[in-house]
Amino acid sequence: MLHIRHPLRKFLHFLLFAFLFILHFTGNELITLRSASPFLMLPLLTSYSMFKSELRASIVGAISGAFIDSVSNTPGCFHTVVFFLLCFATSFVSKYLFNINYRSAIVLSILGNTFYYLARWLVCYAFSTPITDSLIYIFEYALPSIVFNAVFVLAFFSIEKKIHTAK
Repeated sequence: MLHIRHPLRKFLHFLLFAFLFILHFTGNELITLRSASPFLMLPLLTSYSMFKSELRASIVGAISGAFIDSVSNTPGCFHTVVFFLLCFATSFVSKYLFNINYRSAIVLSILGNTFYYLARWLVCYAFSTPITDSLIYIFEYALPSIVFNAVFVLAFFSIEKKIHTAK
């Protein structure tokens, strides 16, 4: 049986978050469908939040959001607030309403991603761009990205489950 001590778990999580952060913001897209690509921090945060307490999940979500806010072109503190809420809600719902399994991970990922992309649409596109640009964002970027993220949550859930259950 694999034995992973507590500091090593934190270091593994840090490496995973840092790798996905760098991968996303270097501009090299791994998988794209037209203009949509997965935002891999969302399924990772969903998987992480399912195994952690509400406090720890929301703190990690806020810190991840702050790092993303420092390099993204969204209004200030957008990702910090949204990731804080997403991680808290995911942790809360997975503890009290859902079982922690693959099916729940997919459902929570779809719900969380939908919330993220709708919030981003409301803040960045709904009132400041023409309706055609708004619809292009929803149908050519947001919806395919939600599907992409739901697929990737399975891999991240497996990784988190291995890290969480290792002694």
